[in-house]
Amino acid sequence: MTACVECPFAIVSTQRSGSAYLGSVLSAHPDVTVAPEVFLGQGMRTPENFYAYWAGWVQSDPKHLAPPQCMTVVRTYLDGLFASAEDERAKGFALKYDQIPLVPGLMEILQERGVRMVHLIRLNVLESIVSSVRNHLRVSGGGRAHGTGPMDPPQVHIEADRLAAGIARRVAEIEQNRKALRSRFASHEVHLEACAKDREDPGGCNAQVLRGLEEFLGVAPQTDLRTTLRSSGRGLGEMISNFDEVREVLSGTDWEHMTQPAGALPRPALREDMPLDSWHALCSCLCRVERMLEGGRAREAEHLLGGLRQSMPDEGAVAAALATVVLERGDIGRSVSLYRIALHLNPQDAYSAARLQALQPGAAQESAS
Repeated sequence: MTACVECPFAIVSTQRSGSAYLGSVLSAHPDVTVAPEVFLGQGMRTPENFYAYWAGWVQSDPKHLAPPQCMTVVRTYLDGLFASAEDERAKGFALKYDQIPLVPGLMEILQERGVRMVHLIRLNVLESIVSSVRNHLRVSGGGRAHGTGPMDPPQVHIEADRLAAGIARRVAEIEQNRKALRSRFASHEVHLEACAKDREDPGGCNAQVLRGLEEFLGVAPQTDLRTTLRSSGRGLGEMISNFDEVREVLSGTDWEHMTQPAGALPRPALREDMPLDSWHALCSCLCRVERMLEGGRAREAEHLLGGLRQSMPDEGAVAAALATVVLERGDIGRSVSLYRIALHLNPQDAYSAARLQALQPGAAQESAS
């Protein structure tokens, strides 16, 4: 077996979740190399592609087409992919969910090799679906999935009647992989939206997210890491030709927050122990609360959040939202108490800290401690 880099890893995700972006950012680190989707069947012409490698083995002996011989091919291929180099501490590749079952024994072999998993999740599943449709049109027009080529279509039409079911399937797929990766590998979950939050450069990555990745991969912290890939930077309303129809179809579902920009109430962080569908349901509930407040229906919002607080007593975002609602109704004392609870549950909650500081100077630091 060839000597392996100190940290072999894979960036695992569903399609159109930002793996090319994250791989490009990490590859800017002097101690990290990220290969493209080496298990992409359409990429057989590239020298590092697994299927081109496998085809060579099959030509020499057709028995390598099926187990158990093909697993020898996979092991040998990965040994070469992760072979150590003088200037590398971490080496990885992008891997999509739908590529895993096509390679016999792949996950077992990755587990044997001690490969670490960076699980990249695009929380706004609707955005990934729209990106998939746009990418299909771009590629069919002669462009590339990433990089230069014909311009993206200005707008795309989304089949609204099947959209909610499609989102639900993709959310379930992501959650299934969350559980599988956590149970079998050393894994680190990254959310694409968190990568873009508060970053100093459009091609960069949030500093806290980047530090977490560097620590997970065992490489020294670096500054000024950025991608060279371009992004449209356009909102869903600009990219979907029938956006009003899409928004109406998703209204009242657990996915409606995907069509809404973040409002006054902060969205909860997705904890590793929180099911993804529950997180989406909570975010959409907070969207409805915002609309109630805008419509002067604070009592109705308080009733909704009161029930949610009983079912989710450890969720700081619910306590913070309820504090905002009862403050809207003039109950300052109860609002202060709820903001304190929110900060106790999540000491990093800047929203509750600011609101509590405005109501009772000095109380935010006390509650966070």
